[in-house]
Amino acid sequence: MIIFNGTFVNLAAGLGSRFNNMSSSIPKPLIEFGGRPLIDYVIYNIMDNFPELDKIFVVIGYKKHILADYINQLNYSFSCELVCLEAPHYKQGNGHSILALESSITEPFFLTMCDHLFEDRIYQTLKMGIEKEVDLSLCIDTTPDPTIQVDDATKVLLDQKNQITQIGKNLLSWTAFDTGLFYVSPLIFQRLNQLSKKYLTLTDGVTEMIRCRDRVKGIDVSGCRWADIDTFSVLQHAEERLLDYVTPALSDHRLVTVSQISPPNTSTTYLEALKSYQVEDD
Repeated sequence: MIIFNGTFVNLAAGLGSRFNNMSSSIPKPLIEFGGRPLIDYVIYNIMDNFPELDKIFVVIGYKKHILADYINQLNYSFSCELVCLEAPHYKQGNGHSILALESSITEPFFLTMCDHLFEDRIYQTLKMGIEKEVDLSLCIDTTPDPTIQVDDATKVLLDQKNQITQIGKNLLSWTAFDTGLFYVSPLIFQRLNQLSKKYLTLTDGVTEMIRCRDRVKGIDVSGCRWADIDTFSVLQHAEERLLDYVTPALSDHRLVTVSQISPPNTSTTYLEALKSYQVEDD
């Protein structure tokens, strides 16, 4: 039985540029999904599925002050510690967001992104599928929702033992889709540092692990519901097919009110309050 390190990482530093005008006002993790900020669902579902956690790192960058204020309020409602950690070079890819954690993590950790939602079965399948000798485990889906944009999705090629042999958006031959949920060794930091690239992604790091013959495994979660919410159309579709699967976690936790993250006398809706919350652009 694997004894899990009590750390989960949530990458939330990006620009969210495909949300256009909305992400110019607020950071993407605070965009509304089912009446709440998107990141609420991510964090509360992590907490419900990983009660053993000691710490959740939220890596921030774009409009970091707004997001940090919100996360700091959430911190009061959890038994584990929520830590905001700034990625200074977040504009140069999420690989740099991961490297911002290098001095803070020395054991394997769970990893996902602020715009990825998963039903509980996916988290549980990942936990049951982890093997001690594997350097990186990635939840993969061979039969995703038919609305997924194949050209823009990250895909993987597997061998007969479910080892990942290739990963990327432009694969000519592939087996499954990358869902964006990982359990990864700190070896990822070394592999990312080996790459002399100004723009650096997590996919680059996984590719380097494969090149170095590290053990990179796919864990099949086909048939489970998940979403990578990167446009409004995907968000709307996810609300229709996924909201009921991620909402229950919110019912058992204290929710942060708008007044806790906005100046006095602003609008009563959290979305309008966030838009009026004035901070210096990052």
